[in-house]
Amino acid sequence: MASAAPHFSPACPIPPDLDAQTRVKQLKDALKEDCWQFQKANILKLIELYESGELKPPSFRDTIWLCDGKVLDKEPGLGDTPKNAILWAEGLGMQMMQQNHPR
Repeated sequence: MASAAPHFSPACPIPPDLDAQTRVKQLKDALKEDCWQFQKANILKLIELYESGELKPPSFRDTIWLCDGKVLDKEPGLGDTPKNAILWAEGLGMQMMQQNHPR
């Protein structure tokens, strides 16, 4: 017979960094890697927006969409972007995916 309430681990064990300076550093580090060069225009635009204060760190509901270095006013649909356009969804999910977690 259990006498204590069960203890559950948090759904997000490593909280994301939610400050602009940390995010700018992550984005600048990404530009040093070859695998992110196809996103260079979007990453440079994000750095510009964070450094100017136009863009605040995203919350759980916010997602900012970029296409070829330009901010979109809404999430693009299937026919909304040119063929071969490079999209970026800047939001909390993207930040959590890019974190370097200790192994």
